[in-house]
Amino acid sequence: MKSKDEYLPDWTPPLWLSFPNSQPVFDLLDRHHDTQVMQTVNRIAAIVTPAAPFFEWSESVLGEEYKECGPEDFRTVFLLPERNNIDNALQSGYGDIFAEMLLSSVNAPELWPDKRDLRTFRRWFQVELVEMVFDAGTGDLLHDLP
Repeated sequence: MKSKDEYLPDWTPPLWLSFPNSQPVFDLLDRHHDTQVMQTVNRIAAIVTPAAPFFEWSESVLGEEYKECGPEDFRTVFLLPERNNIDNALQSGYGDIFAEMLLSSVNAPELWPDKRDLRTFRRWFQVELVEMVFDAGTGDLLHDLP
């Protein structure tokens, strides 16, 4: 059987593997002197980034001062239920994601566009779906109260 050191040679993890106010990910592996396996999460991650139509709509509602924001200011990750087909996960959850993204820009639903179907969603947002989701944390997940 290989030792932990054979799997994890002398190597310093890059900065992107470290999180503010926490240990680097590989420090979690060393905690009990044995390699720990991170747990997968039974969700699909949807990384949603607004596209030009979203910003055009936002600027028409909020005015010129809104032009200072860009896609990176609104990029958001949503955890969707697992489905047998990854596209089904988006089809069943796009309405809530659409509303959450609109809310992040304009906190007045009466000003939201009337047409919020899947076709419009796909034009307004770029979506990357990731099936393999791991939990690198050590404590219980906390959820905001509804």
